[in-house]
Amino acid sequence: MPYNYLFDENVRKASRLDLTNSIIIIDEAHNIIQVAKDSASFNFSTADLTSVTSLLGNLKTGKL
Repeated sequence: MPYNYLFDENVRKASRLDLTNSIIIIDEAHNIIQVAKDSASFNFSTADLTSVTSLLGNLKTGKL
């Protein structure tokens, strides 16, 4: 499997892949730094921020 899938916990779980006590050898690993960065980052939209801000405001005022 491509190593970016190997680093994704959800893919490993869906594949029932258990890496306990395993040694992983990665061929062509020159892109691994970017894959690691990508796996630890996420994107969100302005609408997401607006929604969260509204929810937090409701929590603060006790409307939830």
